[in-house]
Amino acid sequence: MIIGVRSVLICERVEQDDAGRANYFGICGASIMAESNPGFLHIWAALHVEVDRKATQGHVRVEAADYSQIFPFDLPAGWWLAGMAFPLIVPVLREGPLTVAVFDEGRKGKPFRFRWNIEISPDAKVLDEAAGRDFVEAGKKAGEIIADNLAVQGKTKY
Repeated sequence: MIIGVRSVLICERVEQDDAGRANYFGICGASIMAESNPGFLHIWAALHVEVDRKATQGHVRVEAADYSQIFPFDLPAGWWLAGMAFPLIVPVLREGPLTVAVFDEGRKGKPFRFRWNIEISPDAKVLDEAAGRDFVEAGKKAGEIIADNLAVQGKTKY
């Protein structure tokens, strides 16, 4: 069971080195800036969770306006700390919250929730309304492709 969340961050890129360590690049603060309106955020959600050394499973849900994606996970027994990282392609049509929620099937009660603000840069390139609809559709298709690729690999395991 997940007993705590050590960290959750949004960043531009995650890379793993030869020793298996994760490197996070372009870590975002409380606000995430979109450079066009509408546009896409190509980002990663990365989490480090504390576990009671017992096997557990659940999912991480990432949501914003016009976007929702679920990433299942399966944590084996014996670990006290686990890391997860998920690529995201989030369509941005307007400013608002981006939330990450961690649901553990073995944990009763509310999920762990974290929030960032999506803002549109004052210098953002402004596109027409039809482009916004296209962005939402393209974002949904991209999310489905990511989810399908992760499903082929099975649940995230650590």
